[in-house]
Amino acid sequence: MDRPPRVLLRPSWNSLRLGVVLAAMALAAINYQSNAAWLMTFLVAAIAGASLPHARRNLLGVEVSATASDAFADEPIALPVLVRNRALGTAIAVAPTADVALAAPTPAVAIAGGGEARLTLLLAPRRRGRCRIAGLRAASSFPFGLVETAIVAPATDLIVYPSPLGETLARNRAPVPVEAADQGTGGGDDFAGHRRHLSGESQRQVDWKAVARGRPLLVKAFTGGGGECRLRWEDTAGDGEQRLSQLTRWVLDAEGYGWRYGLDLPGIAIDPAAGPAHRERCLRTLALQVVG
Repeated sequence: MDRPPRVLLRPSWNSLRLGVVLAAMALAAINYQSNAAWLMTFLVAAIAGASLPHARRNLLGVEVSATASDAFADEPIALPVLVRNRALGTAIAVAPTADVALAAPTPAVAIAGGGEARLTLLLAPRRRGRCRIAGLRAASSFPFGLVETAIVAPATDLIVYPSPLGETLARNRAPVPVEAADQGTGGGDDFAGHRRHLSGESQRQVDWKAVARGRPLLVKAFTGGGGECRLRWEDTAGDGEQRLSQLTRWVLDAEGYGWRYGLDLPGIAIDPAAGPAHRERCLRTLALQVVG
């Protein structure tokens, strides 16, 4: 049986302010020997103490999970977060935070018992490579804001791809000549559906009719284009990071054109293929490539 997540409690600044007020009330009760002042002091202190178990119980049954998504260097990283409230009949207000810098604050949301909420954390831009988020948590200040209760989600690993910069891979030119005559993504190509538009991609393949219907930026995907090329390290110029950015640009372009493409890096050769899985493999390889 899975153990419930541990609920952490941390005093807030409001608890410190309340402590100062209670001390002042106690001094006033001693100075004036007022039973009414003593009664009010102990009543407020009792209410504050009774709120602690309620604050902890508020997050029992809450689960937080995050899923990694495509991300490019030097751009805010969108991290989808799912918060479930498995408690019955209890409404909570939580806002997930992370141990890395946020590009924008995430507003708190109220989740009824048995409900869930999907939020997106915007993380500050990161350099390419592996990014580990170990401190993702959901926090609440229910009921009086005297303590902050939080549950910590499992660690999440992100791969940040190099920024897609440099020359666009022209349809009539490639680092290695295209082997097929038909290089277009229309005409004889077979429409294979839509995929999400990636940051840095050309917007020529965006399905603007779908956007006009209120859908997000989607790119038309085709199969059977017939073009094939190899994207090679030696065909790029500049320092190591500039070369990786140029190859990232070409991977996105080749995938958008419907070509089969391979990737040649120092000590690494990926055979030509196409499709989202191949694109992700190439981008991960570029993200984790060690350059001198």
